[in-house]
Amino acid sequence: MKIKMLNVVMVAILFGCADFLEETSQSEVHPSTVTEMEKILQSNAYLDGTEGRLFEYKTEVFTDDVESQAVVTYNQENRKNQERWRFAWDPDMFNETGGGQDVTFWQIPYQKIMGCNVVLDYIGEMNGDEVKREYLRGEAYALRGFYYLTLINFFAMPYNAVNPATEPGVPLKLISGVADVYPERNTVGETYAQIVADLEMGAELMKNNEYIEGLSLLRINYLAAYGLLTRAYLYMEEWDNVIRYADSVLKVKPDLLDLNMAGYYTVYDNGYQDEVLWMNNMNGLNDRAVDALGILYPFTASVDLQNVYAADQSGNTIDIRGDMGAENSNATAAYLLRGNYWDRGMNIRYPYIAGADKCHRGYYGAGVRTAEVYLNRAEAYIAKYRETGEEVFGQAALDDLNELRRHRFQPGYVDAELSDFANINELLDFCWRERRRELAGEGNHRWFDLRRQGMPRIDHVFYATGGGTTTYTLEQGDSRYALPIPQAVLDQNPNLR
Repeated sequence: MKIKMLNVVMVAILFGCADFLEETSQSEVHPSTVTEMEKILQSNAYLDGTEGRLFEYKTEVFTDDVESQAVVTYNQENRKNQERWRFAWDPDMFNETGGGQDVTFWQIPYQKIMGCNVVLDYIGEMNGDEVKREYLRGEAYALRGFYYLTLINFFAMPYNAVNPATEPGVPLKLISGVADVYPERNTVGETYAQIVADLEMGAELMKNNEYIEGLSLLRINYLAAYGLLTRAYLYMEEWDNVIRYADSVLKVKPDLLDLNMAGYYTVYDNGYQDEVLWMNNMNGLNDRAVDALGILYPFTASVDLQNVYAADQSGNTIDIRGDMGAENSNATAAYLLRGNYWDRGMNIRYPYIAGADKCHRGYYGAGVRTAEVYLNRAEAYIAKYRETGEEVFGQAALDDLNELRRHRFQPGYVDAELSDFANINELLDFCWRERRRELAGEGNHRWFDLRRQGMPRIDHVFYATGGGTTTYTLEQGDSRYALPIPQAVLDQNPNLR
């Protein structure tokens, strides 16, 4: 009976709900082995290139890292007007009355969660190697935790700004079958508890049951799950747990790519993946501010972000992330970044290392790398410094930041010292600037960070193509720091608030 239900669930996944209601051959949907379930996991729980963009940069248009330009060439007018709704944080941004019906922010994570749940519900019934079975179970748990961590930061207020025990989060769907046709929203606290439980269980299973040594970095692994735990606990402000899991990662893989040695290559390129723990496949993005067709794009890196790349440089030593390399060693980050761009999918592709079509992150989508883990631990150490007043924590934070910066600046770089900072707030600001530079345009980090860093006021100035400007404001603490659930989703489920 359980296998029969699996066949029904798989038809729903493979063909979609609408197609499932039609006469469709189901004869090929009969998984019975662990290896067949592995294929289901890879096809239905992992992201393809298009889906990966949602988890890489789709929230960047909401942040202070982007600004509008009064340019329209080729077919950019429609995209410019569509993105205007998101640029303005309009409550109708996902609806037909706004920028066009878009349920992907809600739908894609839940589709992938369903794929995870299929594996978790049915892999115990499959024939095959036990070690492989348990590793796949671990992958499914860890991926589910990752998707819920994204969902809660899309559609709920930040953990540290509300009472997590009462604030509405997102519905937790933990089985592949139909348990509740109209699920209600679990609380923020319940959602984070599930995220942590899934990531911890996934990490344990993958660590204890590794079935292929050197598994592809396109498959999640226990170190990546630990890295995601540092992210989740950072959002929850559980500093000791951030440090604990960061230690677990960096004791095994402390590597960072030295951008001085990388030259034309990037952190995600084959042979240069020193710091990558896990990455989603999203290769193929390689547009420019002015591409081969002469297309100009209406949204670019903001002047504010450009100025951040010029900050905290050591003397004449240049931050490679904001400079094109030795051939333009005197150019400022502001000059270089002004020419960089957001591609058709809203992905900012800065900063270049050398050449016209590479940035230090490369072409892959969101994932986890050791640079983020260093940054997460540094911030946790600063919080411990504030709590205890013990300088050992401040120095530990600076050690992590200096280790990252040594791999990001041209020769001549000099470490920052604790005496350089008048107080703990200055040290924290330094850490946050480093985080903004390193993670800009990647993994939705900037939007998620703004949420937990006090939800500051943001002004967006929209430049109309024919002239004139409109200023849109997101006030400090604005409820629009939680994205609106699409109306099409609300219409299907009356229990959602």
